[in-house]
Amino acid sequence: MRPLAFLPLSEHQLSLLHRNLYLLGLMTLACGLGWSNALMSIGQFIIGGNWLLEGRYLEKLQVIKNDRRVQLLISIWLVVLLGFLWTENFDYAIKDARVKIPLFILPFVIGSSDKLNKKEWKIVLAVYLISLFFLYLASLGKLFGLIGDTEIKDKRELSIFISHIRYGLNLLIGSALSIYYSNLYGKKYRPVLLILSIVLFSSLLILELYTALGIGLILIATYLIKYLMERGSKQLKVGGGILLILSISLGFIFIKKIYSDFKSMPEMSYDQRLSKKTSSKGNPYMHKMNDKRKENGVFIWRYIQKKELKESWNKRSEFDFEGVGKKGHSIFQTLIRYLSSKGLTKDAEGIAQLNDEEIKAIEEGVPNQYYLSHLPIQNRIYSTFYELETYSEFGYAEGYSLGMRLEYWKTAWKIIQKDPWTGVGTGDVPQAFELQYHLDKSSLSEKSRRRAHNQFLTFWLSLGIGGFIYFLYFLFKPLKSSRNSFYPVFFIIAFLSFFTEDTLETQAGVTYFSFFNAILLLGIDQLKSSE
Repeated sequence: MRPLAFLPLSEHQLSLLHRNLYLLGLMTLACGLGWSNALMSIGQFIIGGNWLLEGRYLEKLQVIKNDRRVQLLISIWLVVLLGFLWTENFDYAIKDARVKIPLFILPFVIGSSDKLNKKEWKIVLAVYLISLFFLYLASLGKLFGLIGDTEIKDKRELSIFISHIRYGLNLLIGSALSIYYSNLYGKKYRPVLLILSIVLFSSLLILELYTALGIGLILIATYLIKYLMERGSKQLKVGGGILLILSISLGFIFIKKIYSDFKSMPEMSYDQRLSKKTSSKGNPYMHKMNDKRKENGVFIWRYIQKKELKESWNKRSEFDFEGVGKKGHSIFQTLIRYLSSKGLTKDAEGIAQLNDEEIKAIEEGVPNQYYLSHLPIQNRIYSTFYELETYSEFGYAEGYSLGMRLEYWKTAWKIIQKDPWTGVGTGDVPQAFELQYHLDKSSLSEKSRRRAHNQFLTFWLSLGIGGFIYFLYFLFKPLKSSRNSFYPVFFIIAFLSFFTEDTLETQAGVTYFSFFNAILLLGIDQLKSSE
């Protein structure tokens, strides 16, 4: 029996209504992946509500009973519920299970619904790609001041509605989908899809979404090697091998040059091995001899004459010396880092040697002269070396994305070591981190003390070694049974993202993963790009 059978519609019209509602829900979900958590929720509400109103429950449940792939996909949410058995914080456990509900709803509904045909998949995919394109245009508009009236302090703010990490993953898979399914739209639109793919991939560099960009480069290298091994002629394999080796070599040289710049000290205006007592004006210097943090090999917290700095800075800048700059950064700390990067004393004499461009750069939050004359990708690699050195030598991570992740991973591993077999339970993760940070006397501030930022560690510390192993099984098993040759592309993107993010701990991340996991494994048959 169908709940809507009372409507004055024929059986065919009723079936068509439910099918259109199902497609509407999927399109709403697809649009919401990059734009809105609310749209993600509405999309799931539509397909879930339609599933209930459509009826045919026994038929649908029989489909689930006969399809082990559906059972596998919904099982991971049930494993999360299993963690309720040894948790103490049921409020957080319920909240966590609610956030992860897409892991159950999407494969359950999509797996028990009729598969999308070619025309339907083209519509859902087009909605997703068009929404990403307009979202990227909105980001560019914000970047160039055409949208909004607030100045961009950090390019992560260009991800308007969801986190920049999830934004990057969406743009990356959108680029891959555009290439793979370009032929589905016919010869007329194939060039448009290929151009869109290039636009979306290049956006990762323009918007400085380096996590997704790194995954994308690994993905390209993987499929290039796979293609050469399986289909390439002997000459093509040799040429491809040379190109690959050349690319890796150039990349290595590129990074080595940045590392060499990082290790190169500037020409010093003083001997930092000595602790001179006064400036040229006779004012006493401050030296924090126990603080070993450096900028370009120069100790930051030595040769500081704060009074002179304040007077000289306030004469040249509208931003108060003891206040913050355009991006909310401390003017004082940015200034002494910048002066150190040039090998200058932190006093009136040092500021006198800065030009107007450098003053503006410090106001913008630039802490090192290197960043003024190099590309953003070079600056990101350079700052990565700085973060690694600062954390490894001094244990300082606050404000540094990589350093903070290293602190998160170290803390997560200590929690695992305390109870590796069962974990702390689904709901006790926040308390476990809070306690461990306190015991370690972490250098991170209270607001920066977050969870693992690694999905594998999160599953292990929450559900123990058994939960961790089952999570790996849940991830790798579909690779063998998948009938969709695009699925490995999605798998690589998702799998690599789990190393640096708790992808399944936020609504945007878990919906992104669950949607594509269910659609590619259960929602469509193999649709080759050549069709």
